Amino acid sequence: MPITYKDLLYSKKDEIYEKHVGTAKRHNIDKTGVFYHVVTSTRAKEKIYYSDVANYRHNLLCKICEDKGVKIVFSLTMTNHTHDVLLTPNWEVLPEILRIVNLNVNKYIKRHYAEKIRRGRNIFAGDIAYIPIRDIRTLFYIGKYIQSNPDYMVEEGKIIPHTCFWMFERNYYPAPYDGTLYQNLFGMTGHELFELYTKLTRNQAYEYAKTHFRNWTEEKTHLIFYK
Repeated sequence: MPITYKDLLYSKKDEIYEKHVGTAKRHNIDKTGVFYHVVTSTRAKEKIYYSDVANYRHNLLCKICEDKGVKIVFSLTMTNHTHDVLLTPNWEVLPEILRIVNLNVNKYIKRHYAEKIRRGRNIFAGDIAYIPIRDIRTLFYIGKYIQSNPDYMVEEGKIIPHTCFWMFERNYYPAPYDGTLYQNLFGMTGHELFELYTKLTRNQAYEYAKTHFRNWTEEKTHLIFYK
């Protein structure tokens, strides 16, 4: 019997997508998805995510997602924006999660880096993007996109504020991550996925996904990526 998104969710264990972007402010979000690529940005691209801020954000995101029954698939915090791929059948909880996270990150920065923030000013840009992911090839490619996003920082010897892939490298999946997700979705462990991503360029990952997942049926895609 084929697995569905519910099996994944409740188990114990670039521009190519721009047309699918929706924001709460514009009231144009596709709410029929299950996997969402959520992107937040700071106002005027201000670089406010220092390592401690990024770790605070990720720990808070994990706690709230676990409380809300949401699973984190991928997560990355750059100096001025964030990427999170989240799994939930209830889209309505995502804006609430991001509202709480951003509100508390805003308070944290004002408390610890008051000199960096203009008084009374919100550090985040107004819109949060919610992009539904509709098939396994896109999910695989988005994972590679997120993993490689900070490559330029590594090349320059800079520290990545926070990336989930250090956990994958160690086969470590604290809640609300779920190590069984990657095996069920991609046919490999999170560690194997990380190793594969490090070997592939984005273009190669795109071509790999087309070939590796060519036998995915429409039925399987509908069961996992649509509610």
